[in-house]
Amino acid sequence: RRLQQALLRYMEEKQPYLNPDLQMADLAKALGCSTHTLSQLFSVQLHRNYYDFIAEYRIKAFQRLAQQPANHNLTITALAEQCGFKSRNPFLVAFKKTTGMTPKDYMKRLRRGNDRNSWRFLSESSSSHHKRNQVPALKKW
Repeated sequence: RRLQQALLRYMEEKQPYLNPDLQMADLAKALGCSTHTLSQLFSVQLHRNYYDFIAEYRIKAFQRLAQQPANHNLTITALAEQCGFKSRNPFLVAFKKTTGMTPKDYMKRLRRGNDRNSWRFLSESSSSHHKRNQVPALKKW
């Protein structure tokens, strides 16, 4: 339980998921545990693998950035890269898996001026789509 809290706090405060080269070994080192112990934490307590865990944080970061008017001129790929995704395809797959919709559909909702409703919809969609696998809610900045 203590390791889980330390991991979640580290993810919130240091945002290591923004690093596209982040490895499980990096997280384990930062938390002072072995990769085996961290892997067990993901599967037993968080009910997801490392890659899905990191992708969910990156998706939330993408959603925050996409909502900022200053970023509305950026492409989906450019936003995804700022959030730690190395390329478009893994991002597209992760986004659909996490939210139940495509990034393009999400961006259309934002463009229609329903920012607050879209955010709420995505939060609800994500939790109902992956109820037991939901990452603890990230703060909306």
